[in-house]
Amino acid sequence: LYGLDLHSNQIKHIEKHQFISCIRLIRLDLSYNEIEYFEPEAFFKMGSLEILNLKNNEIKSVFDSLFVGAERLRQIDLSNNQISSIENKTFNKLTRLAELKLNSNKIRNLDVEPFRSLTLLFNLDLSINDLRISITPYQFNGLARLDDLNIENNNIKIILNNTFN
Repeated sequence: LYGLDLHSNQIKHIEKHQFISCIRLIRLDLSYNEIEYFEPEAFFKMGSLEILNLKNNEIKSVFDSLFVGAERLRQIDLSNNQISSIENKTFNKLTRLAELKLNSNKIRNLDVEPFRSLTLLFNLDLSINDLRISITPYQFNGLARLDDLNIENNNIKIILNNTFN
């Protein structure tokens, strides 16, 4: 099995090791469900997974052990959820990630360096959130290949010098 499409169902949570037998899975679509919660290591042993679609769910937070075992991810779509915060180490081991969509959530603050290890990331969408006050250079450190950064429709008031260098 290389692709699994579970979109538009009524899935509410993903248990630990839920897909452990899907070791060759490349694409997983869980969009348009009612997912609120993931147990740690929900994607454990999914070493072939490259595309993960989680848009249009009820996800409230994304924590650092969520993607353990799925380090080959290249695309993650977490748009149109209820995410208000992202832990600093959430994406640390996802060094192959090229596209990350976090638009249309409720993200208010970004930790100091939430995307630091994403050296291959070229598309980051943080639009239509509730980012407040200021954007600093540290928040986008290490994103040497970033081609497209979308931060429109937020509550940003200050952009510090050298933020986009």
